[in-house]
Amino acid sequence: MNVSDAKTPKPRPVRGLALGFGIVFGLSLFALFPFVRPAEWGEAKLRFRLWRAGAVAVRWEKHRGFTEDRCAGAAPADCPCVWFVHGMGDSAVTWRNFFLDPGSFDGRAVRLFAMDLPGHGSSLRRRDPSEYRVSRMADELNAGIAATAECRTNVLVGNSFGGWVAARMAYVAPGKFARLVLVGPAGVAASEEATKDLFREPSVESLKEFQRRAYFKPRELSDREWAAAAERMKHGSTGEIRDAQTPDERMDDKLGRIDVDTLLVHGEADRIIPRAVIDVYAKGLPHREVVTIPECGHLPQKECPQKLFPIIRSALPK
Repeated sequence: MNVSDAKTPKPRPVRGLALGFGIVFGLSLFALFPFVRPAEWGEAKLRFRLWRAGAVAVRWEKHRGFTEDRCAGAAPADCPCVWFVHGMGDSAVTWRNFFLDPGSFDGRAVRLFAMDLPGHGSSLRRRDPSEYRVSRMADELNAGIAATAECRTNVLVGNSFGGWVAARMAYVAPGKFARLVLVGPAGVAASEEATKDLFREPSVESLKEFQRRAYFKPRELSDREWAAAAERMKHGSTGEIRDAQTPDERMDDKLGRIDVDTLLVHGEADRIIPRAVIDVYAKGLPHREVVTIPECGHLPQKECPQKLFPIIRSALPK
């Protein structure tokens, strides 16, 4: 058969149409995503901004997070690592202002890390509820820090539930941390009493109540944003994490054995962790200083970062 006799394959319009439909459908989903899942879209945008600012992804076996190298060529011994631990229902991006603002550490050589706790952000959700206990989280994070070769000097910062985790980390690993900063920490009996009525039944109203207690100036959100946040909480791991804690996890009888200089930071308008909780920590910790931030609530890293920056800087080794 001559080459000229061979039939030229005809284009298949069905495939072209399918491809076109797939592209249009995908673009439509992408365009609708911010409206259907506004909370997830907001988090994705923040993580993209962090990447643009120079933050690099950190991937441990079960944890995810990000880091930024501000050592400017300084040797590891002269460039302390600052580890940020977020609260329950939050994520590592709560610390974004420290990464996005180039003046947050006033030019000091530092290496920043923010890690998502289990069941939060990009970290893996756990099948075994016991892995949500504060003691297990503390052990996992300590192991990850110990395996980070470039970190010779470590400063640990925890907010709310993350303050509880951070306190436990310092308790079980004496000598690992140069300074400890606890921002509105939970983890004692008094804090459980103050928060026992929050989030038992995740709803728009319970979220609004949290906002009223957490902020000096509560944020304005649309009805759609409130509903999306409540729905996310219903399907999140907050309830599992809360229910996984046992009385043995509390720090009341352990504070006296945390042998590290500690800054206790209290937002004056914080009604999630009231001053009485800070007083319990202050009474129990052998080496502590209490700093109060006026006109600021439970989440100073979000509400008043410019007031929190110098406090965290003061925790760096001289």
